[in-house]
Amino acid sequence: MVKKQATLLILTAVLYSLAGGLLYRQRVTSADRLWNSDRLVFAAPMLLAFVTFAWVLWPPRPPSPASVLGFKLRALGLAAVSTAVSFWVYTSIVFSTYGT
Repeated sequence: MVKKQATLLILTAVLYSLAGGLLYRQRVTSADRLWNSDRLVFAAPMLLAFVTFAWVLWPPRPPSPASVLGFKLRALGLAAVSTAVSFWVYTSIVFSTYGT
């Protein structure tokens, strides 16, 4: 279970970084107004990555009913951190390549 979860987390991070990099490249190389939208280029992929990270990290069944909130908050916190780290990595790469 842990190996599958780790694989899905890495796959999500790589796909998010790839999609974000391609969207930013399109923004830099295109003159179309559509690609100038921060919501399309940054926010939409980030929201999708956060939801995917949360889905992967969401506990299937916590050990006790008293710990349900803790498990869910931990999953959402780890999803937020995973999204932030992935965002930082891919923006560092694309900003270095294409400029800001």
